[in-house]
Amino acid sequence: MSKHVSSLTLLLAVLALLFGWMESGGSAQVEVKNCSICHGKQSYKRYVLPSGDVADLFVDEAVLAGSVHHERECIGCHADVTTVPHEGYKPKPVDCTRCHYLGNPVKAPQSETYQAYLESAHGQALAKGIEKAPRCQDCHGTHDVQKNESPDSLVSQFMVSDTCAACHRKAWDDFRQSIHGISLYDKRSADAPACTSCHGEHGIFAKDDPRSRTNLSHVIDDCAECHEAMEIVGKYGVSISQIETYRKSFHGIASRFGSTVAANCASCHGHHLVLPQNDPRSTVSIENIPKTCGQLACHEGAGTNFAIGKVHVNPEEEESGMVYYVSTFFRYFTALVILGLVVHIALDLGRRFLGIKKQKSGKEGESAGKEGS
Repeated sequence: MSKHVSSLTLLLAVLALLFGWMESGGSAQVEVKNCSICHGKQSYKRYVLPSGDVADLFVDEAVLAGSVHHERECIGCHADVTTVPHEGYKPKPVDCTRCHYLGNPVKAPQSETYQAYLESAHGQALAKGIEKAPRCQDCHGTHDVQKNESPDSLVSQFMVSDTCAACHRKAWDDFRQSIHGISLYDKRSADAPACTSCHGEHGIFAKDDPRSRTNLSHVIDDCAECHEAMEIVGKYGVSISQIETYRKSFHGIASRFGSTVAANCASCHGHHLVLPQNDPRSTVSIENIPKTCGQLACHEGAGTNFAIGKVHVNPEEEESGMVYYVSTFFRYFTALVILGLVVHIALDLGRRFLGIKKQKSGKEGESAGKEGS
């Protein structure tokens, strides 16, 4: 009897050791499965973040399975969670640089976008301890991250402006009413600009930063990416001559030479609430041009005469009216003056050449006469 008891005891001891080894050696897999015991319940508790936002702790496994991270385990991102349950321990925000860095071995996109984010206005705000500063997951999503080109991605062409609106609501409200917003949302045009088209994606800087795409030194080129491209705006009947005519104007020339007060595209057309000229709310409507041109540091006291002439004038087109005829006159007049000057110089040089030749012939005749005598 004791022999059987000893054998049973030994078997139980071996099983206990084996079970303990599985608990320690295979703990990661157990913990991953155990996460859904709490986080898989829709009624699971929420908590209030320091920023005042409410975090939902429910994780829909179907959503996670459809994301780009469907092959990742929970602790692959939440690496600081080592025990389940983690009662009393609040997991830290996920650090995306665990995988997203140049040269990573886990097949994550190879880029330096995170470094660009750290240097951006958003990254600098986070470094200063501003709780509401956006992290990667605020823009790309948490458990529902999709590829950028996916229609369901929070940073896709038709979704990214809504994502930005979570923080920049006033700017989005204006953008939504603009010609750009209507083209993007109502007409679903893939050529229409979203927030990131003008401000950039990860490398977003304040407009007074020289690196910013919306800085005074770059805003013209920013607008030109679309408004100077026939394949983008040309097919919608939008003229691409505005950029060229602006560059040739006094404002454009002054800006090219480094002026920080010369009017640029946004100075006249606005920033987010860009409207067509026939809209009475537009800053470039006939009624509003005097006010727009009369801005402080521009043309204070501008009257109705500012709205009489055309703004984007191409002197080489007949529809420019008197500007065309004056420009044409001076173009030909200048050519004739230069031609007359060239002819005058040529005749003068010819006369001088003939005079020198005649003088030389006279001297040769005199020399021959002396030799004959």
